[in-house]
Amino acid sequence: MKEFDWFDNVTGLPHQGAEAHLVLEIMHTSKSLLSVFSREMGLSMSQLLLLRVMAGASRKGIGVLEIARRMGINGAAITRQIKKMEEGGLVIRRADKHDGRKSYLRLSAKGRALFLEIHQRVHEFEDLLITDLEKEDIETVKRVLVQLQTAIKKHS
Repeated sequence: MKEFDWFDNVTGLPHQGAEAHLVLEIMHTSKSLLSVFSREMGLSMSQLLLLRVMAGASRKGIGVLEIARRMGINGAAITRQIKKMEEGGLVIRRADKHDGRKSYLRLSAKGRALFLEIHQRVHEFEDLLITDLEKEDIETVKRVLVQLQTAIKKHS
């Protein structure tokens, strides 16, 4: 039994249960993908996204609020992750010369090396996942996912 089969096995639904539940399939795939991804990479998706945002920051660095905005999560969650990254020597913090309450963050050499390693491993992981897929199918999935993201943004 697939993870979401229980959804169709409810009596009294106004359909026969044979319809495709696209959202449920995407959620199931996402959950499975995130689990395998985290295990293979040794990082959560949010940690990877944080590394990616910081790797794309200017030499000056980036503030916590800007990171939170780009990732779509609250600043407190980012602050906790940044603290762990600082303790691990992955992030350098520099105080703003004009406003002592602000600071700028950037990846250290160790953090950038980790990002580059993980970035390469992500590509290798993706290559393994799509080995048996046709190029046209991959393009269709990408197009449909972009369309769904657009529709989601309209309703957010």
